[in-house]
Amino acid sequence: MYIRSSNMNGTGVRRVGEGTMNAWGLYDVAGNVREWNANQLGSGRLTRGGSWEDSPFHIGHLISRDPFDRSADNGFRVARITDADSVMQLLSEPVRLRPPRDFRNVVPASDATFEGFRRMYDYDTRPLDTKLEEEGETSTYRWQKVSFTAAYTGPRMAAYLFFPRNASPPFEPVIWWGAANAISDRRLNPREQLIETFAGFIPRSGRVLVVPLYMGTYERDDSAFSIARSTGDTTLYTRDLVVQWIKDLRRSVDFLETRKDLRSDRLGFYGTSWGGSMGPIALAMEPRIKAAVLWSAGYPDVHVRAEVEPVNYTPRVRTPTLMLNGRYDTNFPPETSQIPFYNHLGTPAGEKEMKVSENGHILSMEITVNDALNWFDRYLSGKRPSP
Repeated sequence: MYIRSSNMNGTGVRRVGEGTMNAWGLYDVAGNVREWNANQLGSGRLTRGGSWEDSPFHIGHLISRDPFDRSADNGFRVARITDADSVMQLLSEPVRLRPPRDFRNVVPASDATFEGFRRMYDYDTRPLDTKLEEEGETSTYRWQKVSFTAAYTGPRMAAYLFFPRNASPPFEPVIWWGAANAISDRRLNPREQLIETFAGFIPRSGRVLVVPLYMGTYERDDSAFSIARSTGDTTLYTRDLVVQWIKDLRRSVDFLETRKDLRSDRLGFYGTSWGGSMGPIALAMEPRIKAAVLWSAGYPDVHVRAEVEPVNYTPRVRTPTLMLNGRYDTNFPPETSQIPFYNHLGTPAGEKEMKVSENGHILSMEITVNDALNWFDRYLSGKRPSP
C-alpha cells in the first residue's frame, strides 16, 4: 500500500509524510528521493529506494552512484543511531555482488547455426484486421490504442501510438521497447508520467512514439509470465516467449506500413533497459528499422537457450546504433557486458557509437534527449546533428 502512495513517476520532490507510513514507521522509503547508503557498490556508493522520477520497477534496484553526484533526485535520511559501533561497521561494509557473467570471450554462433535461429521468427502473412480501440490526448500529445491480428494463434496484438500535437503528417515513427516494468504492470496508462519522463521527447520532436504491447506485458498478460519470471531462463517457455515478442515487433511494423500518416521507410527503435538488451534480436530480425538508440543496454546476466541468446544476434545487426550507458551500471557492468555488446555489433564502425556518462543504470534524460534526437535526425531525417 505504501508503494502505491509513494512519489514515483512524479514531477518533483514533495513534502515528507504525504504518503502512507510503512511497517517500521517510515515515510518515503520508496520514491521521493533516492537515498544514499554508507556502503560502497562497485566503484561508487549505494543508493536505494528510487526517486520521484523513477518507476516502481526501480525500487528494489541496488544503484551505484558517483559519491560526488549531486543530482536533485538524490537524498539521505537523518537517523539517530543506537546500535554499537561494531554493528554499524558490519552494516556499512561494501556490497559484494555475485561476479557477473563475462561476455568478453563468448563466441557468437556460426552463420550456419544462426540460419536455423532466423527461421523461428518467420510467420504467415495474414490480414491485419486493424481496429481503433481507444483514443485521447494530453497537454503533450494525442494518442490512439489500436489492435490487429497477431502473427501467431492467440489474442490480438495491440499497440499505442503517441502523436505530436503541433506537427503535421507524415510522421517518422519510433518504436519504444521499454523497461521490464511492462512485465509486472497490468495496464499501460497513456497518461502516465513514466511515458512523459522517458519517451515524451519523441512526440515532442515531431515524431510518433509507438509502444507495442508484447505478449505477457501490460493488458496482454498471458497469465503465466509475470514479475516472478521477469528474467529469462533456459526453458522452452522463455524461448518461445522471446520469439513471440519479436513477432509482435515485426507485426507492429507491418501495421505501421499501412498508415498513410506515417513514414514507415524512416522507422526508428528506442530500447531502454530491457528493451536495450533485446535490441540485438529486434534489430537483427527486423531490417526495416533504420536507426536505433539503446539506453542502458548490455548483455543481461542470465543464461537462456542459444536460440534467443542476444550475443548470437549482435554480429548480425547492421542498423546504425547509438548506445547510451552509465559507468556505474551494476545491471550491465561496462567491462563484462556493455563493451562486449558494443564490440560485437555488426553495424559498420562509422555508424555505431557508444557514449558513457557518470551514471548507474538510470541515465540523465537531459543527456539522453539531445543525443537520441541527434541520432534520429541524422539517420531518419538526414539532418546534420546539432552541437
